[in-house]
Amino acid sequence: MLTVLHLHNNSLTGEIPSSLGELRSLQDLKLYYNHLSGPVPSSLTNCTHLVYFELSGNNLTGGIPEEIGRLSLVEWLTFSMNPLLEGSIPHSIDGCTQLRQLSLYQTNLEGVLPSSLFNLSKLERLSLEDCAFSGRLPELVGNLSSLSIKLDVSHNNFEGPIPAGLGKLSNLQGLYLQGNNFEGHLPHQLSELRSIIEMDVSCSLISGTIPTSFSRLASLSKLYIRNTQIAGPIPDIFADLQNLQVLDLSRNMLVGSIPQSLATLYNLELILDLSSNRLTGSIPSSFGNMVRLQEMHLSGNMFTGRIPSAFGGCVGMQILDLSHNRLEGDVPDALGEMISLEHLDMSHNRLSGSLPSSIGDLPKLISLNVSYNMLEGVIPENGVYRTLSASAFVGNPRLSMDSPLSRSRSSDERIHWKTRIISVLLAAIVTLYCLRYYMKRKEASALDLPLWRRVFMRRKKVSGLLEEGEEDRCSNLEVELRPWRL
Repeated sequence: MLTVLHLHNNSLTGEIPSSLGELRSLQDLKLYYNHLSGPVPSSLTNCTHLVYFELSGNNLTGGIPEEIGRLSLVEWLTFSMNPLLEGSIPHSIDGCTQLRQLSLYQTNLEGVLPSSLFNLSKLERLSLEDCAFSGRLPELVGNLSSLSIKLDVSHNNFEGPIPAGLGKLSNLQGLYLQGNNFEGHLPHQLSELRSIIEMDVSCSLISGTIPTSFSRLASLSKLYIRNTQIAGPIPDIFADLQNLQVLDLSRNMLVGSIPQSLATLYNLELILDLSSNRLTGSIPSSFGNMVRLQEMHLSGNMFTGRIPSAFGGCVGMQILDLSHNRLEGDVPDALGEMISLEHLDMSHNRLSGSLPSSIGDLPKLISLNVSYNMLEGVIPENGVYRTLSASAFVGNPRLSMDSPLSRSRSSDERIHWKTRIISVLLAAIVTLYCLRYYMKRKEASALDLPLWRRVFMRRKKVSGLLEEGEEDRCSNLEVELRPWRL
């Protein structure tokens, strides 16, 4: 009596045989990561003892069998990564009363989510991302009280407001709503997600402000509110969010200065992205205490003042982008202490003074852009400065390229152009020589003709000119022909 059938990762092809439905005692069926095609046989729902039913990563077509609700004992049901699987979620899905994980991501399933889906009270993980679901995400989502691992409905066509019922999911660790058409405000009920570790509400039409009640999300590690219509100031709530590793508030309409509590997120270790907003004021010097932060993106704002020398303390930072602001003053020599830095962009500001050679000594620096500032002096010759193109310095009229390095570059360019000019002249001379040689050969071949043939050709030419009435030219030809007359 077969209870377990594992055929995953075997490059199997063809259709799933409907005869598998005769294995009534089967409890564990794993066919994922093959090349299976064709429809999901409805006969498989006869295997009513199934606990694990996994068909992900194939080329299955058709839809999920309507009789799927007969699998009342199934706990893991995965049809994900079958891009040709279509249709909708069957209404009978609530018959799978023991279901803990439902994975349908990266399929072509569509339509409105059935209300029966939200009767699955034991569901811990719901993955519906990268499909074609539409309509509203209903308030009934709050009934999925066991959701703890994640709720992912990202990159679909959901619309309407973000349901306040999400706040009932007190055990949820991951909430992913990005890439939909949600609108309205962020519901303050989201602050009830006390177990939440990662939240992404990016790329939608939501507006309003960031709720101050988000300060209660003490477990939050990654927060993405990117590319929305969120406006207003950044709330001063981050003193209580000391577990944050990623904060991405880029491409919104945020205004005002950076709040003091944000500048004291010393445990922030992955990404701080505030780019493409309307933020003003100065960059806090306390940012220099973020010794573990890897990326800081502040570009596309209206920051003023100087670049803090305290940035030298950011020894773990790999990317620092300060471009497209209104920063002024010298480039701090202390930036040369950012030993992990790989990419530094300070372009399109109002920086002045000279470029510190210490930046060139950074061991991992790959790219540097200081274009369109008011820098002056001579470009240093060390390190990355040697490898940069002129575009990295353009727009600084007082920045001298007259260092030995730039002279070497200019010399190389002059040699290059001289070589091209000489090549063109030589080609022209050779062409003219060949043309002249060809003309001489042509004249020589004419002189090699017999005397009677040359006289005949001359007389023929004279006759043609007489017919055209050009007697003057004929007289010249007669003189030329006279010695040849017999």
